[in-house]
Amino acid sequence: MQMNIRLGTFNLENLFLRYRILDGDRTGTFNPKPIPFTDISKFISTYTEYLEKFGGPEKLESDPKAREKLYKELASTSKGNKILAKFLLEGVSINNLQIDQLYAVNETQRKSTAKAMRGEDNEMNFPDIMALQEVENMQALGDFNSTNFDKHYKYRYLIDGNDDRQIDVGFYSNFPATRIRTHQFAKDIDGTHLFSRDCLEIDFALTDDEEKIDDSTPILTVFNNHLKSKFIDFRVKESDREKAKQNAESKRKRQADEIVRILKERFEGNDFEKRDFIVCGDFNDSPSSPSLTKLLNSGIENVVNRIGNGDIKKEWTYYYSQENTLEQMDYILLSPSLSKKNKNNKPEIERRGMANYRKLKTDHNFDLKRFEGVTKRGTEASDHCPVFMELNIE
Repeated sequence: MQMNIRLGTFNLENLFLRYRILDGDRTGTFNPKPIPFTDISKFISTYTEYLEKFGGPEKLESDPKAREKLYKELASTSKGNKILAKFLLEGVSINNLQIDQLYAVNETQRKSTAKAMRGEDNEMNFPDIMALQEVENMQALGDFNSTNFDKHYKYRYLIDGNDDRQIDVGFYSNFPATRIRTHQFAKDIDGTHLFSRDCLEIDFALTDDEEKIDDSTPILTVFNNHLKSKFIDFRVKESDREKAKQNAESKRKRQADEIVRILKERFEGNDFEKRDFIVCGDFNDSPSSPSLTKLLNSGIENVVNRIGNGDIKKEWTYYYSQENTLEQMDYILLSPSLSKKNKNNKPEIERRGMANYRKLKTDHNFDLKRFEGVTKRGTEASDHCPVFMELNIE
């Protein structure tokens, strides 16, 4: 039996159901974070006078016109304050508000994110399996699937991982899972969790009929990863930054080496050569980095290398604007079996969702075609470019 599938990997850059509600103190790439109760209490007290002015909580709860008057009064305040006021007055669970209302990232960006995954509205080239990084929870996956994809994906998978910011790895798929395994409990040398998020391992049964899965059903195993970030907190002293950088690289190496151990344990003997499996995700480092040496030389192929044979001008998936550098940080690694079956196939890097950074054009000569609506920073799909590949499965 031979079939073709499309697989992708994409760091969505904070697919949150969380919110930037309090004025200005939770913004930035590495925020927002959950709001402490003390902050919400302060916020509530600020609106006491408004509640009294428009008849008190009971009237506002029962009288839509009174609420409209209040919202009009709040028109000059921040969008976040208006949303939280609505939440407090109407007693709605904060997790039941829509992603675009909560705007951890704005609506334009989320529409661009959707386009980066399936193309423009006239293209609709959905991957069959999409490995995702930086997702808050299962509900965020469900809401995004409903809001932007008209519930295209039948299945979604995510297990809460180790990240302090609560960003996890997950999947969209139109194939059912027959086996799901988390590696978030793997131990580091100091006894703490090794993986910053998780190495989420799923066996997908490549069939659209989960009632008829048997021994003849092709199985594809995918390992979804988001390795230790290069980010160094701005609060780290200048004298300590180099050490912090080395520690992060060392942790990334231990994570990548653990992936190799997991692969060898799962696919023993001839299974490593014969079974169909993929390692993918945001590795937060370049192919030449020492942290990835063991993983990239373990017998699996970095197929992004097929695009430009190591030419970063052709293979970049991430533009670091602060240092004006291009890097490949996002990977699809094919097992020996898949590599041979797809020796003439090349992956695609979707860059139409990248913001129109001036230096991308002036310094790197990239005059990229972009999705409709993607212009300056704040309209982009993500700070990463998704990678896709059409695969033949026998």
